[in-house]
Amino acid sequence: MRTLATLSCLCSLIFVAATAQQVSQPAKGDPNNVQVEQTLQRYMAAYAHKSFPELLAVWPDLGNQKKEAEKIKRHLEDGNISNEQMSLQFLETNAIGDGAMVRAERTEQFVKTERSSSIAHGDLNMGNMPVQDPGPAQTEQKKPLKKTDTVWFKLHRAGDSWTVVSITSQKPQ
Repeated sequence: MRTLATLSCLCSLIFVAATAQQVSQPAKGDPNNVQVEQTLQRYMAAYAHKSFPELLAVWPDLGNQKKEAEKIKRHLEDGNISNEQMSLQFLETNAIGDGAMVRAERTEQFVKTERSSSIAHGDLNMGNMPVQDPGPAQTEQKKPLKKTDTVWFKLHRAGDSWTVVSITSQKPQ
């Protein structure tokens, strides 16, 4: 079982490296920056895999943030969303106590498929000749969406392990 988990983790890292996701390099000098970057790579990989359990592994406190957790879970489970990609560009990294605060520009891109149906009756029946009703006409539209925002990641270190504590769009106090 441990080998399977290790293989799964290795596959995740290979997947992240092979996708279009990217993280710009944080400022050098702090040996923890590599671990911070790896933690944020795991965060992005969870989105790429559309895996809420992976997201909880890197952001355990998300489970206590019910409203945010439900919003993210619905997004990840939405079958109409595909080709999800996320990138982060570090703008600032500051050590704080047993963790770090990272300000980054986050860009999310995905394709949302919108489906609709319409019923054609009435005047389309030329000359009132009996015809078979074809039923509702189905249409599908794929809308590429891109959202860029500045976010603050608060990370916590316990030994060699780092996790996300919170992600906010406003600078934390």
